[in-house]
Amino acid sequence: MPYMRLLDSVPVGLPPGQCMPAGHASSALWLASLAVFWLPGKPRFALVTYLGGLASGFILGWFQQMRGAHFLTHTLWSVWIAGLIVFVLIFVYAQKLLNP
Repeated sequence: MPYMRLLDSVPVGLPPGQCMPAGHASSALWLASLAVFWLPGKPRFALVTYLGGLASGFILGWFQQMRGAHFLTHTLWSVWIAGLIVFVLIFVYAQKLLNP
């Protein structure tokens, strides 16, 4: 691949990059889903687990950014998507518990 600076014109025929979503961040973001094991009994521990999983994913994404393999936005989008999925699953699970 040719070296390109940020905002350079892309040469014709160059294949698109494949770094979105951030793969390294995603490899740790699943840890946030472990929070559901402690709901509803231990909500504080569940929150700590959730935030710890998101932090782990962000840290792995940050390492990739320092290598120049990702942009900050790729990691932030990956964290946002993982967080949203966990929140939706918790909401759906709570609805099933309340309305059997």
